[in-house]
Amino acid sequence: MQKLAYGIKKFYNLLIVFLFVFLYVYSPKLSFLNFTLGLFPIIVSSFFLLIDFKLINIEIKKEVVKWSGFALFFAMSSAWVTIFQSVNDFTFCFLMAQSVLVNALGSLVLANYIKESRSDIYDIDTFLKIMSICILVQSLFILLAFFVEGFRGLLETILVSAGNIDYQDGFRVRGFSSTGGAALSLFQALGTLIPLYFFSKEKWFWLSITTFVISIASNIVVGRSGIMCVIFFIVYYIFLMPKKIPMLLIKLLCLLFVIYCLLLNFFPEKMQFFMESVAPWAFEMFFNLTEKGSVNTSSSDDLKTMLHLPINFLDLFFGMGSFDNSVHGFERSDSGYVKTIVSIGLPLAIVFYISILWKLLDIRSYTNKHFFKFFLIPFIISLFIFEIKEPFIYQNFMCRFLSLLFFILYFGKYEKTIGYRKIA
Repeated sequence: MQKLAYGIKKFYNLLIVFLFVFLYVYSPKLSFLNFTLGLFPIIVSSFFLLIDFKLINIEIKKEVVKWSGFALFFAMSSAWVTIFQSVNDFTFCFLMAQSVLVNALGSLVLANYIKESRSDIYDIDTFLKIMSICILVQSLFILLAFFVEGFRGLLETILVSAGNIDYQDGFRVRGFSSTGGAALSLFQALGTLIPLYFFSKEKWFWLSITTFVISIASNIVVGRSGIMCVIFFIVYYIFLMPKKIPMLLIKLLCLLFVIYCLLLNFFPEKMQFFMESVAPWAFEMFFNLTEKGSVNTSSSDDLKTMLHLPINFLDLFFGMGSFDNSVHGFERSDSGYVKTIVSIGLPLAIVFYISILWKLLDIRSYTNKHFFKFFLIPFIISLFIFEIKEPFIYQNFMCRFLSLLFFILYFGKYEKTIGYRKIA
């Protein structure tokens, strides 16, 4: 009976943690309540923080202060430039303030709740396992929304419209999340990296295989950034494990083919639409490569026109105070790097990104070599490569995942509860 009771409690704790992490990272906003569900786990977890705040290690509190000071400094810098340039665009300032009020404090209270609910969740592999399940569930939401019109209609009825993509009529879907497109697809690409990481450790094989296949399939109808990121992760692992990964990919391709045949049998019209409309869009890079000898896509062509910097030296050095709008003859850009430079100026933008990179690389000092080499390095590289397209690092899903990962590791580092110190 004791084992059964312990098992039930263990399952219950994992379920609550999964729900909290899922809602926090994806932050779906309900139209009928006008409420972001990502705030729910923060509010609930805050009660635990109020009780335990004095017990939290002083070093973790210092990390919160550092994080907050870092974000507020850039928020104030951006606000000053915006006011000086007489530009009505405080988006970057609000994003930095959000990093304090939602991401830093939210991740602190959520990480503290996870610690209080079950300490062995602080094993870094277990945390990534929870993230893998979150991505798997979201991938299932996405695929169901694509294949079942009624389910898609239900989701779009209860969710607030967001972004510049029409999720009601187009073939692209966002599942149960705040937005879709490139931001969601890049985050869902972690559904490839995490299983590959587990495969390198020979852990949770069937969960990894399922997440790997389903996340790739779902990403096809979300965004092409995620598809390119998946390709990068696979190539990275082929170099690390040249004997094992190719054989694994062959098996996965066979599994994907079986799934394709089953879908073709149950959803013939949808699969015909997929082959005629979705595949040419999703794999435009490969179609262009075979037909034109070029890997360009319509998105990459658009991005090239946006990779420009202010010509005026003062505007380049101090910034123009704009994030989303054209200003003083300077056309707006989607690129994360360009947006940051235009918001706060080139010198501060360099400091901003170098600081984040240094903080990520510093994780190596309190994690094991395997985690650093097989997860963190490809994650960091992809993060800074795709920042060229949009500001993923400090916006949307990836930002919330990053902040939560940091605080999970902080609790492990300073309170000595994390399990990665025990693994090779």
